[in-house]
Amino acid sequence: DLREAGFDLTALRVATYHCEISLQKWLSLVANLCSQEELQSFREEMVAQLEGDGASDGSEQYLHFEDRLLLLIAQLPTDWGCCRRAKRLRMSRIPMPWPMRLALDGFWAPLVALTPQQATEALAQLDRHAQRVRRSDTARAEDLVGEERFKLHLLYPWAAQLVLHPIILEAVRQALGTPNVLVWFSEVNAKAPRSPCHAAPHQDGIFASLAPNDAVITVWLALT
Repeated sequence: DLREAGFDLTALRVATYHCEISLQKWLSLVANLCSQEELQSFREEMVAQLEGDGASDGSEQYLHFEDRLLLLIAQLPTDWGCCRRAKRLRMSRIPMPWPMRLALDGFWAPLVALTPQQATEALAQLDRHAQRVRRSDTARAEDLVGEERFKLHLLYPWAAQLVLHPIILEAVRQALGTPNVLVWFSEVNAKAPRSPCHAAPHQDGIFASLAPNDAVITVWLALT
């Protein structure tokens, strides 16, 4: 709780956005959260509701719902330096292990893996991939669409070297707490300056149906 941590809550806003997910994927996501009887009852209830709404033509059925993001702005009071918690934090000079920071904050940054020259070369290789698959000498990484963005580490040695970079692998091993790791997926998300492209707020684990979610991690590697 922010107030218990000594913060003053200065603003609160709820942002809503529309979501949809196929009924089959939703059932697979909640399969481990309820019994088979409850799952079957839920399936029958949702199918009946969808059919009542006219979705009975045999096509894949989708659930539509509204999701919410709770946006908070909090700040420390001006006399925070006098409180007991502040004194404890100031006295602690031991840096927190970054896997612990990852667990507390949900992310950890920055992790410098590439030199500027290596990042520039990787981006040039990515542009060359775009020119090859888009069949245009002027294509760039931001022109890649669909499957052209996926699993490049299986196609090119330069992409595999990025995925298998020792600094990145060591960070992943520490974050997951095991030396036994698997690269499940890789993709390119490139946005040019002033691009109209937009990615709505989401959680990768939900879209990819990854479970348990504490046994996977996403690494973002910036090239610019």
